[in-house]
Amino acid sequence: MKPLLHSSLLLAFVAALPVQAMYLNPKGTGQVLMFPYYTANAGQTTLVNLVNTTARAKSLKIEFREGHAGREVMDFFIFLGPYDSWSGVVGSDSDSSAAFVLTRDDSCTAPSRQEWDPAGADAWRVSMRDFAYVDDNEDTGPTDLARTREGYVAVFELAQLSGALAAAVDTDGPRQCHVVRAIDPSNPSLTVPGGGLAGHFAIVDVAQGTLFGGSATAVDDFSKRALYSDTTSLPRYLMWGNSGTPGVVHADVFSGGRLLNLRYRNFSPNNGYDAFSALLAADSLQADITRDASTGSFSEWVLTAPSKWLYTDNQPLGEPLNTTRPGDEPYEEIFGAARPGGSCSRFEASAYDREGNPVAFAPDTPLAGGNNPGELPEFSLCRSTDVVYFGPTPASGATPVLGSHLGVKVWNPQPALDSGRAILSFAKRNDGTPRLPRPDLHGTRVRGLPLIGFEAIKYVNGNVLPGVLANYAYALPLMPTTKCINEQNDLLSCP
Repeated sequence: MKPLLHSSLLLAFVAALPVQAMYLNPKGTGQVLMFPYYTANAGQTTLVNLVNTTARAKSLKIEFREGHAGREVMDFFIFLGPYDSWSGVVGSDSDSSAAFVLTRDDSCTAPSRQEWDPAGADAWRVSMRDFAYVDDNEDTGPTDLARTREGYVAVFELAQLSGALAAAVDTDGPRQCHVVRAIDPSNPSLTVPGGGLAGHFAIVDVAQGTLFGGSATAVDDFSKRALYSDTTSLPRYLMWGNSGTPGVVHADVFSGGRLLNLRYRNFSPNNGYDAFSALLAADSLQADITRDASTGSFSEWVLTAPSKWLYTDNQPLGEPLNTTRPGDEPYEEIFGAARPGGSCSRFEASAYDREGNPVAFAPDTPLAGGNNPGELPEFSLCRSTDVVYFGPTPASGATPVLGSHLGVKVWNPQPALDSGRAILSFAKRNDGTPRLPRPDLHGTRVRGLPLIGFEAIKYVNGNVLPGVLANYAYALPLMPTTKCINEQNDLLSCP
């Protein structure tokens, strides 16, 4: 009986162990990196840097997605040796041209950087493409090349490399890039992703002397298998989360001082990417804002929904553009179906001044009155990337700080406000009813919208000597709140 008892105890112990699940790594390393913003607008360039912090060689996929509907405008593979890094710059030649990616990095890529255009001094560049939103792929958003000039970046670790594959990208010897460019997906030297990727970005305006920098959002334990496939059936990586339990994807979400383990099916009625979205779900966001003419200060928030396209783009949903069906929860609309150029989710905006007194914001046009035909509604996030700006100045096609063409104005404070702390709430749908994301297998819902981003603040000092540049800029993280609810929208103590 003792061996049986010991076996039973061992099985019980193993069953009680926490299941490995994807999670946001506060240390900034992981298998998946999400950069909230790139821009080549208003004379700016964006530096993107990836670092392999481990002793294992890795295969990565980098995707640049435009900010309207989140459609891919550039992608390629990067192969990093132990402790290797890759860096590139997003820029442009003019306000109407496509954005390009330029690099001087020697890391192996597929395709080879020698297939790009030479840009002098061992630099190579390639322009982003419009194929995803023109001709048969039109989605009611802009169809010009300028659409490629701002958006966000996603990086996925596809596999760790061993054997000859690892040797081919080792920085200790001459790289044999042709070896990794022709990888067979069944190659046994492709092993499970191991994490340890880190990334940071910097938005630089040389003429203005400003820089906004930050780190990528890192998701660890994303996958328990190599994310390789033949090129004719390349997977949408956000749909291929970990499968520690067959057919189930796990996510650990920190909420209310507790760690919540959520479980989603790989496919309908909920999907693996619901686990990823739950990690980023924000019931509300808050941060300091400033709009003070005496100090020349301005505030903008970059808000990116990196999984939104899986819920609102008619193509991955298998729907025609003119479909009448709504978007998948927590989104109400399919991009371009309910209104041209958007898939909109309204938010409520409020603030507190420096003394803690409440302040209300109001749209220019009452929400009940709608908007002019063809305009996106105010106080709404309608794109995959939105730049919320606080101040009375209309964006006039470009926001005051980042020069974004994806601006969302929040102002008309009552009473007046120069600086304080703003709060955006995403708890209610467009019709005022509760916003209910899809539940996990326990029926638990993490309320809100899946968002990443940062606050950009700029000061312009006009009181120095003529000819002296006196612009200052910095970026700060936004503070999200997470709320768990049940089917009746009752707030829960997250289990």
